[in-house]
Amino acid sequence: MIGRVLSKLSPEPMSGCWLFDGHLDPSGYGIIDRGKKGIRPRIARAHRITYEHFVGPIPPGLFVCHHCDTRACCNPDHLFLGTNADNMRDMVKKDRHYMKKGHTYNRGENSFSARLSENDVRAIRSDRARGVPLKPLAEKYSVTVQAICAIARRRLWKHVQ
Repeated sequence: MIGRVLSKLSPEPMSGCWLFDGHLDPSGYGIIDRGKKGIRPRIARAHRITYEHFVGPIPPGLFVCHHCDTRACCNPDHLFLGTNADNMRDMVKKDRHYMKKGHTYNRGENSFSARLSENDVRAIRSDRARGVPLKPLAEKYSVTVQAICAIARRRLWKHVQ
């Protein structure tokens, strides 16, 4: 299975990350089918597979966390073991969260699903203020017309000035 994971990794020279080019789960982590019936869980996260291969076994109850904060990264030098509490402290320390009614969320560029940067959002708002139509902006930034409209009206990316 490690061979299948390694075949889907692309080194990113600027960050040193080994980015998984295969399927990503909804949270942005690389996943791979173990390929054998009867093995549970059948789906495994790619960063855990590379950690086990290059570093060693993962004790029960521990997470494989990322120093680099890139969920698709599988570079064992960027991975470390920790409890859920360790992972949450790391997230808060690196300011990858914000609080809303007692819950922690990632927002803006720190969201795994973000397609835009804060600079993109500022440019979209500036362009809309100058009268640039929605559709060309949506095509330029590869998002929907509805997203452009919500950004311009400050319904999305509210934290960006």
